[in-house]
Amino acid sequence: MISDVINSAEEVGITAIELNSEEQLDVQLSNLTRDSDAPIMLISWDYSTSITFNNYGLLNNPVTDFNCLLMGKASKNIAEQKRAVAEEMGLLFQLFLQNLRHRLLDYRSGQVEPLTNAGWINLPSYGRGLHSGVQGRWSMISRAANCDDIYPKNKGIGYGEIGGNPIA
Repeated sequence: MISDVINSAEEVGITAIELNSEEQLDVQLSNLTRDSDAPIMLISWDYSTSITFNNYGLLNNPVTDFNCLLMGKASKNIAEQKRAVAEEMGLLFQLFLQNLRHRLLDYRSGQVEPLTNAGWINLPSYGRGLHSGVQGRWSMISRAANCDDIYPKNKGIGYGEIGGNPIA
């Protein structure tokens, strides 16, 4: 799941990094962007996943909510440049989402939309440096692991279908 996010970001030119919980966000951002002008996506480490079951007792695709910061650097500490970088990061975020959605299509069970609740907040000035970008969010599906995926059915060997009675 997180690998889908990181790979989708890298395919559109973003360096994606999952944050850790030990350091403050500003410290992590400064450490990562000190030597790089490339767009960097910091992915929150505390993403949550919810699951539901269908009428047959099988799992629907799990849905995970993500938050991130997608940041670039303005060349100078000028408001117009910082706004331009934030707008550029908004466009890059859209490209990332399109790429991620395409990657998730293979995971769908049924006709569920693989990527929902996406959006961002412009951050034309973030922190004390020249960072500008967007705070993004989205919900995405991941592969559903049902009993049939893990334990194949062995019809006629002790039991019938899942939930059936033992074969006498």
